[in-house]
Amino acid sequence: MLDTLWRLGRLRPENEPKPLWQGPYLGLDFGFSVDPTAAVLCWISGRTLYIEYEVYKVGCDIDKTPALLDQIPEASKYVMRGDNSRPETISFLQRNGYPKVTACTKGKGSVEDGISFIRSFERVVIHPRCKHVAEEFHLFSYKVNKLTGDVLPELVEKFDHTVDALRYALEPMIKNRGKARFSPLRI
Repeated sequence: MLDTLWRLGRLRPENEPKPLWQGPYLGLDFGFSVDPTAAVLCWISGRTLYIEYEVYKVGCDIDKTPALLDQIPEASKYVMRGDNSRPETISFLQRNGYPKVTACTKGKGSVEDGISFIRSFERVVIHPRCKHVAEEFHLFSYKVNKLTGDVLPELVEKFDHTVDALRYALEPMIKNRGKARFSPLRI
């Protein structure tokens, strides 16, 4: 689906000045029995989206979710946007070490808008430790008409958990997409 670039070593080059980095942005998609609970941490630098950390667990009990999120360094310090369909889980996380977890505001067309926004980056860099993100980017697809082979404008809802978490993380920029273009931070 997206042009992914694997890069070994440090994600942020030593010679790239910090003012060019925007973020981090964190997103969280809830799951349990079949679907995983998935979270990502990403950054933006210019026209490149960097996905630096992921967590991914099928069957993660609500009371174990804070420990899962703790695998992302310093995640509790930043705003993390979670799936708004689970307000009780967001409330639990807010009371248990993640006070900045907030519900995203999904709406009509938000999936398509989010995918379009992610695809608008010149490059998407996925850190090698983010194996589920890379797998989902590879498998993420649209439905196909079985009789004609035509690609339909409907997404297959199977390989989208880390992608959904990424959309939630980037939601403020997706909503404001037409209002402002990305530019380096000014200090």
